[in-house]
Amino acid sequence: MLPEPDQHRLLDDAQPASPICVSILIFKGEPLDYQRHRHTALSFRPLFPEDSDGPAGTTLVVHVTGPPGELGFQVWDNYDPSHDAGGTLVKDVLVGTLRKETTKSEVVQLLAGVPIENSDREFNCQSWVEKGMRLLREMEWLSEEEVEQGLDGMIDCILEAEEEPEG
Repeated sequence: MLPEPDQHRLLDDAQPASPICVSILIFKGEPLDYQRHRHTALSFRPLFPEDSDGPAGTTLVVHVTGPPGELGFQVWDNYDPSHDAGGTLVKDVLVGTLRKETTKSEVVQLLAGVPIENSDREFNCQSWVEKGMRLLREMEWLSEEEVEQGLDGMIDCILEAEEEPEG
């Protein structure tokens, strides 16, 4: 379903409003593509890329990176996966369209408030993306159905990778 005109916008001071899609990016695990090594991130991009500067345009990616216990918040602006030498994009799971007119800085500020539980060695980027999605639902920026379908798609993609051998 397409958004209503003049709704669901991601604003940047230098750019006109554009409807914005939310997706979960899943990258191949490093050093080996095991389930727990698959990297996940939240992506916010224009619904109509022709309204932006090039194919990636104003794609904003928000995620946490680092080894267990030392995760840190990171933002990539104007991200283009075709030019990312650091990771192999496995899947882009479409979640939905934001229900709130917002700016990049508001998105970043909101998601910067998602707790990074470095005291929990099991906490990783996948856990953080789930918490970020639930916060977007809590704020009514996404529907419950969009969040659940997005998380299901993320989990399905993660499960496509091999399980790490025991021992």
